Amino acid sequence: MVFKLLGLGFKLYLYQNENIFDMVIVILSTADLVIYFYSKDEGHSEADHFGPKNIIQVFRIFRLLRVFKLARSWESFNFFLQTIANTLAKVSSFTVLLGIFIFMYAMVGLELFAHKMRFNRDNESIPYFDPIDEKITSKRFSRPDSNFDSFSNALLSVFIVIANDGWTVLYWDHYRTAGPVTSTVFFVSLVILG
Repeated sequence: MVFKLLGLGFKLYLYQNENIFDMVIVILSTADLVIYFYSKDEGHSEADHFGPKNIIQVFRIFRLLRVFKLARSWESFNFFLQTIANTLAKVSSFTVLLGIFIFMYAMVGLELFAHKMRFNRDNESIPYFDPIDEKITSKRFSRPDSNFDSFSNALLSVFIVIANDGWTVLYWDHYRTAGPVTSTVFFVSLVILG
């Protein structure tokens, strides 16, 4: 970058967008290295998730963007990137509809199934808010991971059903705790419409 800057001059160097792109990548990479060695001298531990070293490592991703410069000279790669861009533009409206659909079913699932699913060590359904007897029920393992107890779990559970990824276990757990009619109507309609 330095030799090209000296050869072309500052004004002519900044005239091309790919030179600006290269300059930003080099500056971010240099800043990454400086902060890395600075934080190493300051004694930040590897487990320090919010230390300056770990935050600046995100900028290393920008080095990979140099691959997209190949699209100008490599025709098949350029065609491939254009195809991906066109596909993403056409799929965007479907993605919004899918997001609304998942949100609606997650909210209905929260209304129907929130805080109803709890099992004892013999895998029998027990009331959710009853005091937990450690001999027959574990506090940690009495609820399955896929449930409708929080909004994030509800979104994940709806996605599992839509993806057909082991949703029958989720359905069977809710069938035993919330009742056969409610759970069957909810899950079957989600599978068909989803």
